[in-house]
Amino acid sequence: IQAVSRRGIYVIDSDTPIAEAHLARTDPLEETAHLALIDALMAAFMREIVSTPKVVEIAKQFGEFNASKELPYDLEDSLLLWINKVCRHCGGDNLLE
Repeated sequence: IQAVSRRGIYVIDSDTPIAEAHLARTDPLEETAHLALIDALMAAFMREIVSTPKVVEIAKQFGEFNASKELPYDLEDSLLLWINKVCRHCGGDNLLE
């Protein structure tokens, strides 16, 4: 929890911060707390690995790229751009908008 918090990602379940005590409980197991931690870990991984410039560079390999119309504004939009370029390249339509 501390490691992802230092990166600006907070482990929160329904607007309630998750503490280590939530994760340590076993009777009953707080499944939503564990899912919130997994979500935070995935977000941290995405921030470390994925960057908008990298995604744009790769998306250009799959077809034309019009920066004035398609430039992504965040990581999620970057990944949607990449998925749509791959789908178009493979002969499909946009899967996600």
